[in-house]
Formats: sequence, C-alpha cells, structure tokens
Amino acid sequence: VGFNNSDTTYSGQLNRFNDGTPNAISLTKIGTGTMTITGVQNAISGSTGVLTVGQGGVTYSGAGTAILPNQTVLTGGTLTLDNSAGNLNNRLATPLTATPTTVLNIGGGNFNIIGNASANTAETVSQLTISSGSGNMTLSANAATSTTFTVTTLNGVQTGGTLQLHGNFSAVGTATAAGFGNIFVTNFNVIGSQGTGANGTTTKSIRSDIIGAQDAGNVTVTASAIDSKVVTVASVPSYLTVGASLLGQKVVSISGLTITLSDNADQDISSSTVVTYNGAPSFVTRDTVTGFLRPLTDVEMSKTLSNSLTTNFQLSTNALITFSQNSNSLTLQAGGGISNGNVAALGMFNTSAGLLYELVNTGGVLAFSGNTGINAPFFASNNNAAFYFHTVGADTVLNVNGSLFNTSGGLTKSGEGTVSLNRRGYYSGTTTVNAGTLILNGGNNTIWAPQTITPLGAPTTTIASFQALTVNGGTLELNGYNQAVAFLNSNNSVGGTGIVTNSSGTLATLTTTGNTTTFNGSLTGNLAFTNHSAMTLTNVNSYTGATIVRANTLTLRDSGTLSGTSSIGVNFATLNWDDSGLSPLSNLNPVRINAGTTVSLQGGALTITGGGSLDTNVVLNNLVIQRGGSTITITPAANAGSAVSLSIGSLTRTDSDR
Repeated sequence: VGFNNSDTTYSGQLNRFNDGTPNAISLTKIGTGTMTITGVQNAISGSTGVLTVGQGGVTYSGAGTAILPNQTVLTGGTLTLDNSAGNLNNRLATPLTATPTTVLNIGGGNFNIIGNASANTAETVSQLTISSGSGNMTLSANAATSTTFTVTTLNGVQTGGTLQLHGNFSAVGTATAAGFGNIFVTNFNVIGSQGTGANGTTTKSIRSDIIGAQDAGNVTVTASAIDSKVVTVASVPSYLTVGASLLGQKVVSISGLTITLSDNADQDISSSTVVTYNGAPSFVTRDTVTGFLRPLTDVEMSKTLSNSLTTNFQLSTNALITFSQNSNSLTLQAGGGISNGNVAALGMFNTSAGLLYELVNTGGVLAFSGNTGINAPFFASNNNAAFYFHTVGADTVLNVNGSLFNTSGGLTKSGEGTVSLNRRGYYSGTTTVNAGTLILNGGNNTIWAPQTITPLGAPTTTIASFQALTVNGGTLELNGYNQAVAFLNSNNSVGGTGIVTNSSGTLATLTTTGNTTTFNGSLTGNLAFTNHSAMTLTNVNSYTGATIVRANTLTLRDSGTLSGTSSIGVNFATLNWDDSGLSPLSNLNPVRINAGTTVSLQGGALTITGGGSLDTNVVLNNLVIQRGGSTITITPAANAGSAVSLSIGSLTRTDSDR
C-alpha cells in the first residue's frame, strides 16, 4: 500500500480469510507517504503475518495498536509509536493474544518511540533483530515523564546489520526518571568470548554492530567565554566525552572539571548555567546495574593500546605495535591510529618472523575525523566476527593500509564517512555498505578470499573464491579497479539509495557470478557490467560502459533502466524488460533501454513482459543477431487489456554469424 506517496489514516482491521490460514495476510508499506494506524485489531480474526515498512512511514497513534504481530522496518522506512496525543503502552503487543510477544526486525529503517507528557510510556517486544542495513532507534522521552523500551532478547549479530541508538539515556547505574528514555534488555547476545567487566571498567562486553549517542543531555557550566576554548563545569556527565558537542564546538579534551573545545564557545557564562550537549557515539554495552543499553563512557575505554583481548580501547595518538596483539574494540579519535613500530626491513613480519597484525575480538572499529588510520601490515577479526567500520561524520576518512583477514564474517561499512581499503583483503563473507563510502583501493579484486583445497592425489593449492556484495545505502567506489563478486544485492527491493560507481578515468568492470538477487541501488560512472546472476535491477542505472549478460536472466523491473550503457550483449542468457512491477505514476511506460543502444543476441533471449492496463512499447533501433539460436518473446499481461509492441529500427546479422 502507499504507492501514490500520499499520507493516509487507517482505523480499520486486517482479518484473516479463515482459521486454517492464519498467516494469510501480510502488509508492505511503500511510497513516501505516512500511513497512520488508529484502530484496534480483532484478536479473534487477526493474522499472524508481518508488517513491513519498505518506504515512507507507518505510525501507530491514538488508540492504534499493532496491525500484525511482527514488524519489519527496512532501509527507507520508518516505524513510529506516537504517544504525544495519548499514551498507550505496548502498542506492538500481538493482536492475537494482546501479549508483548512481537518480533521487531530493524533492517536499515528507523524506529521511533515518542513519549507522553502526562504518563510514562512503556513498550515491550520479545525479540529485537538488527538485520542487514543501517538502522536507527530513537527514544524521545517527554521532559515530564520517562520512556522505556523493554526487549526480552536482543538477537545475535546478523550479517550486514548496524544500528545507532539516540536518546537521553539515564546516567551509568541510574534508574529511569522523567526526561529519560532507556532500552532494557534481558538477554544481551554478543559476539564470541568478551570481558565481563562491571560499570566503569574497560572490559565490558559490547555490540560491535550497535553504536549509541546521547542526545540533548544536560550539563552545568560554571564558566565559558566567546573568546576562549576553555570551559569549566560543575561535574562531567557520564556521556560527555571527547568528540561530544558542547557550546557549539567539539570537545577535544577533558581534565577534571575543565573541558577544552575545538574552537571558542558560543556563550559567555559566569555562573552555574544548565546547557545541553550531544554525546559522541561509542559502542553500546549493557549497564551491569540497570540492564539498560547505553554507550560506553570515557572511563570504560583504555587510552593506551596494549595486548588485551577483552579491553576496549580509545586512541588519540598513533600507537606503534612491534608484535601481534589483541583488543576487544577500537575507537580512533583525532590523531588516533595503529602503525608498524618495527624497522622497515622486517616488512610485514614481526621480530619472531610471524605476521604482524592487530586483532580486534569483535571486529568493531569506530573512527572519527582526523584519525591516522590502520597502518599495520595485517588487521584481523576473531571468532569469525565481521569487520564493523563505523565512520562518524561525512569528513571522516579511515585508511586501512593493512590486509584484512581471519574471518568468514565479512565486512560492514556504516556511518557517513569514508573507509578506503588500500590493500587486498583475505577475508570471506558478505561485504555490506550501509552508509558513507567504501573505496576498493587494493587493486583488482580488492575483495577476495583464498581458500585451501586438496583434490584427490594432488598437492594442496589455494584459489580465490568470489564473495557476496550488499549495498543497502551509501557508495561502493571501484576506483578504477575491476571487481568480481558472488552476487550484488540490497535488503529492500524498492526505494534504493545505494550506489556502485567508478569515478576513475580508468574503466572498471563489475562482474557478478551467481545467485538470485535484487539490487535496488544504482550502477553509475565509468563502469562496465558483466552479469552471470539471476538478477533484478529496480532502479536507474546510468553507467557508461558495456553490459554483458553471460548467464541466467538480467531483469529490469520497477524503475530499473540501463540508461547510459554503451552496448548490451546477451550471450546464451536472457534479458527481461519487465513492466509487470511498480512503475511510478510519472513514468508508466518507462524507457528501460535507450532506443539507440546496440543490443546483440548471441544465443540469447530478449523477453518483454507487459504489465497492467497500459500498453508496453519498446523501441530498439540497433538489434544485432549473432551466432547461436536467439529468441525474442513478447508476453502481454494476462487479462489486463493491454498490448506489448517491439519496434526494431535495424536488424543486423553478419555473414560470419550465419
């Protein structure tokens, strides 16, 4: 529902057809508008299906309760529980039993809870899953009341999933109170074997896929001046750390009650005055006293790098390593990084002739603007945990000058900034781009994975295997290098924002090698595309290089086009122009391939699939039939009253191909 992009209000119910098929109904919200649900569902005739917010928003307000028992929010979608006009606890309770057994899946979307001015707001789900995509959760507590979101089980880390928490969180070890929003978790699942440190220690367990930031916290300033970077405070709140925003500037250091800003303060303060600050993001932990999820505090991160598998580190200087060592997580502030401390003659090795690497137990790296990068020869994860690179702010660049290895969990890039992989990686698993930019700068096939195989009677050899690529948002930059992947996909079939591009003047070729996938982003730039997958493109693709379909079927559906490609070759495979999907009202008969583009069939098949009540008219002015048995199939939509036509300006078959 919602494809016309309008805002709507729904006060009705969703009822199943019969008791034999209680899972017969699911609802997917698309379009940019917001659907506001104000009705109460029927416990007797409801369905056990899933509400999926794929685009736009779904808001429960007034008397509105969960229209279905399970909720999924994908990239481009927002789910809001709005209690501002009237408080209603546990809106997400399953409509079948009115109990809080809902499963909430945040896959790159936004989940908001808005509190009430008169009553405390409480919401409960049985399971919370952070699936592929860059999600956000915001608890907006009213100043007069508290907001608490209770999660029985925070499910384990999922491939490609990241989440950022926003809210005014209670101080460390402090119960909820008016003005605070908190997330209480009973079962806090983490990666591998981490530390069990209490509040205030550097060995607390964290989630490398979740970062949190204090929004609009309060601090009492006793002195500041518009011509000074120095500020004094009555006390330093738990989440006021280096990198936080205070009095219009960034906090660069804290010593006792004295805070140094990045530039002059924006207020003159001479007596105790309460002002707001926004905390710097940090990895999320579970408070050992309250059970609330919250960001790590400054004292819970060691400032000096050492060999400790369970310690969380925050670096503001370039740490030199001379032997391979371990850490639990890394936060790289301005000036912070890791480099090879050995003499150049040792190259990639340590003094014991082993590889020189830094191992991060959780795979978690959080980088801020001005960091000095990861410059050790190798960089490892542990327990097959994915590498999680979070870059805070669009101006943050994290250069990874070491080869990534020691995991089958893949890599996930999140945050607005840029990560540049400057050496070939030797990890396996899915590489996921959720936000910002990931640059593949390690040569052709920067992403690959050597695997050891032993054929019968043959010596052990090593070959490369292709790895999966998921682009949910942000940009994957090929930077002039060819890249082959197992497949390219995204977590949502509609509303894509992800980009795969090549900004270099050197042509780069992206090759997919298998699987059935849908990609809702765009291929752009000086790029050629070779496809072996059963792949559906649902967005505009403006890349200027050649397109070759070598196996399976490449389908152009919804808004899917090949608008810039120089030529298309279909070699013993199929190209499907498919109008049976979601064509926008502004372009009901889309031109998926420019009429002047040369399309060559070499034992290939061209299929044109009509859709709806509107005719599909395709014009190809340069169609070349090469060797092999090629076919052209035109399929109107059944019983829709529409037609499909193909106009061919020039049909060519050379003598050598007869």
